[in-house]
Amino acid sequence: MNTKGFILLDTLAAFSMALVVCLLLLPILVDIQHRRDDLDKERIHYHELYDRLEFYARTGTVKDSSSFTLTVFPEDSSYMEGCIAYKDNRKKDKKICDVVRRKP
Repeated sequence: MNTKGFILLDTLAAFSMALVVCLLLLPILVDIQHRRDDLDKERIHYHELYDRLEFYARTGTVKDSSSFTLTVFPEDSSYMEGCIAYKDNRKKDKKICDVVRRKP
């Protein structure tokens, strides 16, 4: 029985299948990493928003920032709204807002 060249064909087939799997998985893994980075950035901005709203509720002053806007509802209202704007990894504009009760 002549089996010359069979190992080469088998190796090439296995290599091409492994290459296809890698080429299909690589973009998915990169996208997952970008989304993870976006969630991390969003979490950081949520903490920043909370800290700034707490600071304003305690002191009545706003820390300077170009990305933070604070809207205080009418004086008789016990609520205030703060927003933070930022860009994610895909350079899209994002805005996070939160409404909190003003402390007495």
